[in-house]
Amino acid sequence: MLVGIVGYNLVSMIKETDVKVNQITLNEIDLSKVADGTYEGSCDVGAVYARVSVVVGQHQIQSIDLIEHRNGKGKPAEILSSIIQEKQSLLVDDVSGATVSSRVIKKAVESALAQGLVSASK
Repeated sequence: MLVGIVGYNLVSMIKETDVKVNQITLNEIDLSKVADGTYEGSCDVGAVYARVSVVVGQHQIQSIDLIEHRNGKGKPAEILSSIIQEKQSLLVDDVSGATVSSRVIKKAVESALAQGLVSASK
């Protein structure tokens, strides 16, 4: 009976994670509107979580530090930090076999960059 309860909870957690991942929408951030600075962002879909620190200078991503990544089998997605920095874009391909972590890491970077957006009214 205990095995059945654990199995049920595990399946429920996986389904919940899938639903949350499917709800992630990525928005390209216009780096020309991001002020220089260091910004932290995170994304949590239950089984997978990422927290990043992004340094922006001269309207470019200077560095992305993956502070924390709970990931199951998603460790290969950690390469995205350098790919996003190289491409200066969030719209990069997910890492095959690490789709959930890929989307979570990209959303965490988006969250960080969004904090640096300078409003047109300032």
